[in-house]
Amino acid sequence: MQTTIPTPGTVSWGRRLMPAAAVLGLLLVLGFAQSGFAQSTNGPLTFGNNFFVTGDYVVAGAYGLNKQAKNGFATGTINVPDKDPITGTMNPGISGTTSVPAGADILAALLYWQTVEKIGVMPGQPGSGQNGFFGPVLNNMPQLYPIAGATNSQNTVSFSNGGCTGSSTGKVVRTYRADVRGYLPQDATGNILANGTYEVMLASAGQGTPLTLGATLVIIYRVLSPNVLLNSIVIYDGSFAPGGTLLTMTQTVQGFYDAAHNPLSRVSTLTHIVGSTHSNKFQTVSLGPNVNSLTPLPSLYPNGLPSLPGWYGSYDNTKWTFVGNPNNANANPVQAGDASATTMVAPTASQGG
Repeated sequence: MQTTIPTPGTVSWGRRLMPAAAVLGLLLVLGFAQSGFAQSTNGPLTFGNNFFVTGDYVVAGAYGLNKQAKNGFATGTINVPDKDPITGTMNPGISGTTSVPAGADILAALLYWQTVEKIGVMPGQPGSGQNGFFGPVLNNMPQLYPIAGATNSQNTVSFSNGGCTGSSTGKVVRTYRADVRGYLPQDATGNILANGTYEVMLASAGQGTPLTLGATLVIIYRVLSPNVLLNSIVIYDGSFAPGGTLLTMTQTVQGFYDAAHNPLSRVSTLTHIVGSTHSNKFQTVSLGPNVNSLTPLPSLYPNGLPSLPGWYGSYDNTKWTFVGNPNNANANPVQAGDASATTMVAPTASQGG
């Protein structure tokens, strides 16, 4: 399968002909200086939000959600910076910024998750994955708060072993988003402390539905310093699933400003959030100025693993970092010249339903 994400630039994602996957969302940040672009949509994901900040963002995924479900919920652990809570291994698929600087202002903390549900079950009804719990782990004790996710999926995204684009599987994939900034811990003076450990409980029946594929915490922060560059952070989210013959997703992403004139200051990142990924699906992600001029992005994972190997079990939030123009993706991980907006194509995969 192959996924393509274009803006005045294109990203492509793909896989071999195997069980399908579902794209949860896309997040991209580019440094900027002068003129900008309007947010438009050309692809299955929709514009969610943008931030103009002297700061950056971090992502971290939930470990353990696919291992065991109890009393209708699966429990996962999120660490910022991202690391496996059992082995202590850092996620090699997250490049660039991985933690929030001390003293930074937290502008947003968004929890994304993706759930397989039966057709006809509406968000909030029994069998839905809309409701769950989230909170920090303090002194080895989770402090959990109820959350209810908003869903912005524009179309029904079906879920099955052989392909996700049909409507006869009896199952659909929904993407949820919850604002959890108010549940992050604070110090004695009221400053939010974003780095640390969090627990999340999401609806999951194990072998049946609902089945939560994974979850990602996205934290956007601002640093009040003249030495920190101004960045544009743009979020596109929603749902998409390829089928047995439709192997490519193409998404246009806009809303960025001209990059800094100093080549060493042109640092941009792309995070692709994908559910139901596995190492044997061989997903690839490509980037370029348009769908006809794409360069494969290198896998950030060792030992020959693909770009989306199912690091959290069957879920990924791979984050590439580029120096220069991301439309010339030819360094490690990627280096290039200057760009105002970029279109990306990235692969996604789904396990069987």
